[in-house]
Amino acid sequence: MTKRKPVSNAERRSSSIEALLNAAQHLFVTQRFNTTTIDQIAERAGLSKGAVYFYFRDKINVLLTLLERVESEIYEPVFAMLRDDSLPAQERLVRFIHQL
Repeated sequence: MTKRKPVSNAERRSSSIEALLNAAQHLFVTQRFNTTTIDQIAERAGLSKGAVYFYFRDKINVLLTLLERVESEIYEPVFAMLRDDSLPAQERLVRFIHQL
């Protein structure tokens, strides 16, 4: 199945940002943050170095955006589950441990 090309500016922007974040995440994990360059992120994402700077001020900003994504995708659902009063405390604890 082939990916549909984004058509609107908003879709292009979203697609570019997602590609850059995925590239950065891979590179930060496989070769560490300190050794990853903006050039490498751009190359892996299939975009220009200028595109990285267009969407992100610097490499730290890329990292902070990735950390925000992790917080919203991983931690927030876990915390919501822990606050769910419809589940007994023991069940919440078991689910929390499974999430870890």
